[in-house]
Amino acid sequence: MTSKNKTGCHHPICMMAHDLVNSLSVIVGNCDLLKEFDQPAEAIDRLSRIRDTATQMAETLREYQCHMAVLIRSIPPHEEKAAS
Repeated sequence: MTSKNKTGCHHPICMMAHDLVNSLSVIVGNCDLLKEFDQPAEAIDRLSRIRDTATQMAETLREYQCHMAVLIRSIPPHEEKAAS
């Protein structure tokens, strides 16, 4: 689930998205660990839904992060300071 930031962007928006993806990865990992214990079927179903939602959110944030990195690189340096 976790992947290195290939964009190399250090803009606050990119860094925030990266931090959120990391937090969502923790949620996914904890769901996986909890599913290993003897759980009622309803609990397993809820854990699966939480895991799937966190995974989808992380994918969306990764796409957003990459898109923002491209946009930020396209802004001339004098305009980037005004935009942040």
